[in-house]
Amino acid sequence: DSAGDRIYPTHGSVTSLLTEWAPSGFLSESHFVSFNATRAVYRPLIAGVIMATRLDLGVAVPTGTSTDLLPNKRFFAGGTTSMRGARRRKLGPQDDAGAPLGGEARLLAGLELRFPLIWRLRGALFADSGQVWARRQDFRWQDLELAIGPGLMVETVVGPIRADLGFNVTDRPAGEPRSVLHVSIGHPF
Repeated sequence: DSAGDRIYPTHGSVTSLLTEWAPSGFLSESHFVSFNATRAVYRPLIAGVIMATRLDLGVAVPTGTSTDLLPNKRFFAGGTTSMRGARRRKLGPQDDAGAPLGGEARLLAGLELRFPLIWRLRGALFADSGQVWARRQDFRWQDLELAIGPGLMVETVVGPIRADLGFNVTDRPAGEPRSVLHVSIGHPF
């Protein structure tokens, strides 16, 4: 973590790596290995404008006699902190009732320009892209979904209180909205 400030980063970067392993015969009947890498970079541009970027890649594999991942070990996406063009956990595989199933692989990328407006108000323009695949072998670049939109935030001592409106650029599955409003506290990355 070399970001100058965790609540309002203006420069530097944050990198995280998470690996989990449940080997065969070791305190579990569900065996898997999982890897997730995330990197966010913050760069000052001009007149208080900050460019924030993020890349997140996750892969999980059932091992041994396991043929599927437990639901709490699958990857999910969609929502305030991942892909703002989708509702919470609604990016990727879903069952017939529309409930999210998660998957073995996830790729998320984001770019956001944050800029001052007046008083404690700040604006943002963002582009988010991503997808979750049920099986890691199903990964295809053309499956990535893209959303763009504006954001408005108020700076507070606990972090920005923000509203982001994501407009889907790519085709969404039937029944999913073309735009999604997210209200949150904190930056998405």
